[in-house]
Amino acid sequence: MVLLVFVNQVTVSSVVVGVFSSVVFVVLNVVFLANALFRDEVSFVRLMLGGVVFLLLLGVSGWVVLVVYDLDAVRSAIVLLAVGVVSSALNRVGRES
Repeated sequence: MVLLVFVNQVTVSSVVVGVFSSVVFVVLNVVFLANALFRDEVSFVRLMLGGVVFLLLLGVSGWVVLVVYDLDAVRSAIVLLAVGVVSSALNRVGRES
């Protein structure tokens, strides 16, 4: 999904592709974080808390890249990749324990 978002930003610039890939990316990462961190909660609360944690991770990592470097298409894809890797790793660690 990150590759699709990046290619869309750099070359295609299609609204349909951008919305579709972004929504799928957000939903996948919210579900991963919700299952990893809030396993004992009701599913609606778990998804809402997963969404808050996802936005927090995305905002903090985007802010760090924005302060340290200039946030362009390549660096925004790196931020998305980093947040995706963190949420997937948390999901794996939470599933194994």
